[in-house]
Amino acid sequence: SDKKFRGVLGKLEVQGWVNKEIHDKKFTYKLSQQGRSWINQLLKKIHQKELIWDKKYRIIIFSFPERKRQLRDKLRRELRALGFGLYERGLWVSFYNHKDDVVRLAENLGANQNFAYFEADFLAGSEHEISKKAWRMDQIKSEYKKFITEAKKLLLKFQNLKDPHYQIKKLILAFGLILKQDPYPPDKTSPKNWSKNEAFKWYQKLRDNQLNKIDETIC
Repeated sequence: SDKKFRGVLGKLEVQGWVNKEIHDKKFTYKLSQQGRSWINQLLKKIHQKELIWDKKYRIIIFSFPERKRQLRDKLRRELRALGFGLYERGLWVSFYNHKDDVVRLAENLGANQNFAYFEADFLAGSEHEISKKAWRMDQIKSEYKKFITEAKKLLLKFQNLKDPHYQIKKLILAFGLILKQDPYPPDKTSPKNWSKNEAFKWYQKLRDNQLNKIDETIC
């Protein structure tokens, strides 16, 4: 609804993601520098190199009293940003070496007393099941397939769309959001018929269709 839409814009403005401008008594909202930086940071995942797994497992365990809820929530967000997945309540896992980032994060948050970090080179279990549970890999797989379907439809109707380059930018942003969830799992832990490589091919086709039409800072 219009009311809900205005409410969302108001929150985005308060949080600094957009700026409101007034022209001839009409309001216009534009991305702020903070908002643009967030989008550009998000889409850097598109150009991230494949990670190399050293056959080790990283495990983080933490527990905070309820009075430190904000600290706990911030730690969760930061761990997700690093690529850790939630395997069980208070137990996070990763295949890749983020030791320096994790140690720095714990020190910056003052969380050392509530927090433990382990590295292991033996697993009596299934890497595939760890990935499936910690990162909801089936859901990410489904989102890759949805992106591929939407990309095919968009390029097929490209010439008949009113503003195809806007639609492409929107779909590229959606692709970046999928990559943000993707932990880049080692090959042996990926689901069957993993669609990421095919999704990247369709991303490239979208980008090629408007290479000189779109602001290069967000592609």
